Amino acid sequence: MVRVVKILLFLLMFQSSVVNGEEHHDRVSEVKKAITSIADIEIGEAEKISEAIVEYSSFYFGDIDMRIPVCLFYAESGFVSQYGDGGLALGIGQIHLASAKEVCKKFNIDCSNLKERLMSDNVFNVRISLGYLAILLMMLDYDIERALVAYNSGILVAKSGVSTKYLLRIKKCIRRLKWNID
Repeated sequence: MVRVVKILLFLLMFQSSVVNGEEHHDRVSEVKKAITSIADIEIGEAEKISEAIVEYSSFYFGDIDMRIPVCLFYAESGFVSQYGDGGLALGIGQIHLASAKEVCKKFNIDCSNLKERLMSDNVFNVRISLGYLAILLMMLDYDIERALVAYNSGILVAKSGVSTKYLLRIKKCIRRLKWNID
């Protein structure tokens, strides 16, 4: 019963909708404005990342509060493509290579030169990182908070129900970014 309720809540939260060209442009503009308000990033790069966030969020999640992926990338890297976690976490999504390979397999994505592409191509990194979040959502009964915890701290921590500083950082970021893109 609890699982059914969580799935229904997920479906309500992420209602799939068709976004026309004007709505898409508005979403990209709002995401770009959000990114540039919290990160020191070139406008051109913010535009590319914003476009990717809107495109792949729509693909993987349908309608999603765009602040969630924006804040995920902000919490992970501040939108700076870098190595983290002792060199294991890659790019703006700080995704591990093993997790990226899982996304490639699940969604049939060409992942040749994977490590290099995750570091040098922010659009590709967004695609893979949001794909991984989608996999985690499915594994965790569509509980977005647990999926975010799992993204950063691993599935076992998320399943334990422990809230993390990472989740608090994302929630703080979401509160900071107030806009209505519907």
